[in-house]
Amino acid sequence: MPFVAALAIFASACGDGAGSPPEADAGDEPSAALVESYQAMMNLHDDVMPMAAEVARTERALTEGSVDVDQAAFAKTRLARAGDAMDAWMHNYEPLEAIYTRLGAATTAEHLRIREKEIRTIGDSLRASIDYGQSLLK
Repeated sequence: MPFVAALAIFASACGDGAGSPPEADAGDEPSAALVESYQAMMNLHDDVMPMAAEVARTERALTEGSVDVDQAAFAKTRLARAGDAMDAWMHNYEPLEAIYTRLGAATTAEHLRIREKEIRTIGDSLRASIDYGQSLLK
């Protein structure tokens, strides 16, 4: 999962490659399609974010439970890495208007596709790590 966190940081740090952000036209606002893409990304975020609390509960249960020490350590490492990826994604959060101003219309659309893919991957990682940790507690 360090790759996912690194990818999240790298993708968010990249601009359009031209050395300076594109200039937005005065009064230029994101299109309805960009607003829809941004909302879809944020809806995924809203589905994934509550898993952070489940990560903490599962880590605590593994610490307090009678699970094999090595298995518990492995599960807690998976949980921590998935949680770290979510933290990195959140650290790079920007409102749509800021992204649009910084990148312009065409690059904003690509940026939102990348960010949506990242949060989807992070959600999958969180689910898998929580499921694994909880399977050890049964």
